Amino acid sequence: MLIGDHQQLRPATSVHRLAVQFGLDVSLFERLLTRGVSHVTLRTQRRMRPEISALLAHIYPALQDHESTLSRGGVRGVRKPVFFVQHALHEGKAGEARSRVNGHEASFLAALAAWLVACGHLAESITVLTPYCGQLLALRNAFAQRGPMLGGCVLRSVDQYQGEENELVLLSLVRSNAEGSIGFLGVDNRVCVALSRARLGLYVVGNGALLRSKRPLWASVLSTLEEGDSTGAFLPLDATRPGTGKLALVACADDFEGLEPPGVESP
Repeated sequence: MLIGDHQQLRPATSVHRLAVQFGLDVSLFERLLTRGVSHVTLRTQRRMRPEISALLAHIYPALQDHESTLSRGGVRGVRKPVFFVQHALHEGKAGEARSRVNGHEASFLAALAAWLVACGHLAESITVLTPYCGQLLALRNAFAQRGPMLGGCVLRSVDQYQGEENELVLLSLVRSNAEGSIGFLGVDNRVCVALSRARLGLYVVGNGALLRSKRPLWASVLSTLEEGDSTGAFLPLDATRPGTGKLALVACADDFEGLEPPGVESP
């Protein structure tokens, strides 16, 4: 008896050539399923609220939501439970391995995590994911600069977090460049893992225009987000801009300055 999910991460190989030329990264489980071996698929999910599972319908078209996921409350401090914050600020490279980094995304997610904690969410309920080790280091530095309030947040690479879950997931996609390269983000298995870890809220930051142009899966995911008015250049917070009474919209770390969590009055 084999139990698993061949649409999530494939096995890693020490020698990349063996994966490319001989398919060594394809498991026995996946080989059997793709060759038509009789199998049973579990169709009901109990982890994600429907707004999150809707993004996975492009990978699991028969996926159904258990009734327990239909009545979950909102995310304190943010107007939407799911949102893709789009930008076009370019990535860089870091370290000897020249791993990809995006300083804008690291600082923005550190500020967002601090806002969520200020609004009453436990730091331990927040996971921050990224496909790149270089970005993971940048995120750790950005979070450390915020002090001990974010010490309980979980920071992991997407590959490290398969099989785990948390209430809130913040996802840094990193890739944004003039060459049109999306690297790991072109692997549907990794996209599946990245989008399916959250129970209550999912917040993604990345270059949506680039992803849409390079991969059909991302185009479908972004279309679903657009239908729910859940993507744009500014994340709408559940707060008003002091002195203006206008809805607080944030696109970078500096935009959080001076904002007060809901229910908190100025002294």
